[in-house]
Amino acid sequence: MNKLSTPLIIANLIDRCSIGDRSPGFIPNEADSGTIYRQHESTGAYKESNWLPVQDRSFALAFRIYWPEQEVLDDRWEPSAINKT
Repeated sequence: MNKLSTPLIIANLIDRCSIGDRSPGFIPNEADSGTIYRQHESTGAYKESNWLPVQDRSFALAFRIYWPEQEVLDDRWEPSAINKT
């Protein structure tokens, strides 16, 4: 399969292809932050509300920001660090 024919949406058991603070069941952290778990296997029942299933190979991560604050527009905002656990 070449890159052009690779599907952009990965079929998964929970039928989720995106996640955000308005996703049903999403559990935020304190201070209006959130932890999103991106991995191939389920994170377990407790963390599944914040799980974004990904393929079992390398993948790209993209942010889509609607109605951004001025800090984003001025390029003064940076997303939180991405930690591999």
